[in-house]
Amino acid sequence: AITLCEEAISSDSNCEIAYFFLAEIMEEIEDPEAVVSYYYKALEQNPNSYVAHLLLGHYFVRIGVNETAIKFYKKANIIDPSQNEPLFKLASIMSIMQKYEEEIFYLKKIIDLNNQIPKAYNLIGLALQSLKNYEEANERFLDAIYLAPNYAEAYTNLGKNLIELGRLIDSYECLHKSLEINKDQEEAFVGLNNLFRIIEHFFKNK
Repeated sequence: AITLCEEAISSDSNCEIAYFFLAEIMEEIEDPEAVVSYYYKALEQNPNSYVAHLLLGHYFVRIGVNETAIKFYKKANIIDPSQNEPLFKLASIMSIMQKYEEEIFYLKKIIDLNNQIPKAYNLIGLALQSLKNYEEANERFLDAIYLAPNYAEAYTNLGKNLIELGRLIDSYECLHKSLEINKDQEEAFVGLNNLFRIIEHFFKNK
């Protein structure tokens, strides 16, 4: 496979996909320096390669070097601002780093591109929940459900959020609806368990 890719490059030094295949092979045989080297060789041929920057971002995420991944995802977004994948990846990294305001910033940029993506609203809701902004989080989960009425995860998140607002009956209905859509929603069971514990505590102390 390596020989064939090298032959492709010798025939056409601009054969970007050959560099990518070589980088993937080097990752499989655990040679990180070679991985980065082949991606950089692709960038030498085309410094504005959206795919090369995106794949470098993915690679650095996989090896846990998020700060470097951020740089490549930002560059990919600059090269082709019509694509939402780099923005989702940036939002994901910000969530991991608990930089929720920045996560929301990137998710809102996705909505600016296309306001019909339920996943973006659901993730904004989770970020707002982490910021303890439960009222606004509710609205974003509802936006996600409006766009995708069978979005089980959004129902789960809404149900868990409603517990924080003290709306226990509404919470139960949302969590139950989530399990109607997808009986394997583990987080819905977690939410129901928390809900029943709150109710049990209430009656014990009444």
